[in-house]
Amino acid sequence: MKISEVKNALTLEQLKKMDGQRVLVPETDLEIGGFYVVDAERSCAYRLYGTERLQFADYLAHWIAVVDPFGVLEVKV
Repeated sequence: MKISEVKNALTLEQLKKMDGQRVLVPETDLEIGGFYVVDAERSCAYRLYGTERLQFADYLAHWIAVVDPFGVLEVKV
């Protein structure tokens, strides 16, 4: 899947407001995908199980996130 094909993607501003919450990074041609925890202070998202992290600077160019379909508390708009 290409990044442009991901539906309901968060904007970078929405992503930053989800500090400490889990998001789903869909598998794309540039990223393996999986669940990540947003760390707004460090401007990245950490893989829930593992050591990989994705930088906000690469958001929309190399990776994209959607609201965790299994239980995010809220997304501030």
